[in-house]
Amino acid sequence: MFSGCGPQPIPANALEADLHPDDREFAKERKAALRVVAQASLLCHRVQERLVSTETMEKKDQSPVTVADFASQAYIISELIKEFPDYPFIAEEDSNDLKDNKELLNKVLESVRTVKSTMDEESLLVSIDKVL
Repeated sequence: MFSGCGPQPIPANALEADLHPDDREFAKERKAALRVVAQASLLCHRVQERLVSTETMEKKDQSPVTVADFASQAYIISELIKEFPDYPFIAEEDSNDLKDNKELLNKVLESVRTVKSTMDEESLLVSIDKVL
């Protein structure tokens, strides 16, 4: 039971007909986001199961960037641009580090393929860079 302030969260399985008119506006986006995030969570969990220190690098600000960071960003954007090609996306990573590190690129690609077997290297890099 929701006990916080503000509007009550919308259940993932809510039918569009059950929604308040204000909530129907982004029903398609919500449905796509929930589907894609569920798969990205699975992807991250699979990476975590086999994560070792060599699969983590540091950004210039010393924060860690893992295979899961790149893989989940690539997967999420690649799926959402299929349904929403004109939407702008904001994401944290770019593909420069992957282009400079073939081993990391291969690990990211392998990880994405656990949930999207058709992902190829070019599509992965394009997806990561399809941001504002």
